[in-house]
Amino acid sequence: RRVADFVRRELKALIGIDAKATAKLLLMDMRGDLRALVALVEETPELQYQLLGGVFAVKPTLDDSETVEIQPDLHECYLSHMCRLHPQAVHPYLSQTADYRID
Repeated sequence: RRVADFVRRELKALIGIDAKATAKLLLMDMRGDLRALVALVEETPELQYQLLGGVFAVKPTLDDSETVEIQPDLHECYLSHMCRLHPQAVHPYLSQTADYRID
C-alpha cells in the first residue's frame, strides 16, 4: 500500500527518470490501476505519452503469466499524443502494431 501511494505521489518524477521502468512497475504491480495512473499525468501530455510509450514497449516483454489487458482508450490516447507530439512516428508504429481499433 505504501509503495502504491508513493508511486501515485511521485509518478511524474518516476516517468521523468525512466518511463519504461515506471511502466514495467505499473504493469507488474499496479495493472488494475493503469487507467487511473495514466489519468494522473493527463495535464502533462508529454509525460503521459512517455508513460504510455513505456507501457506499449514493455508489454510484449512480460511473461505469459503476466498477461496485461490494456484498454483500447489508452491505446487511442497514446496514438493521439503521438500524432501531436511525434507525427513522423505514427506510420511506422501503426505498420508494426495490431493492437489498435481501426474505427
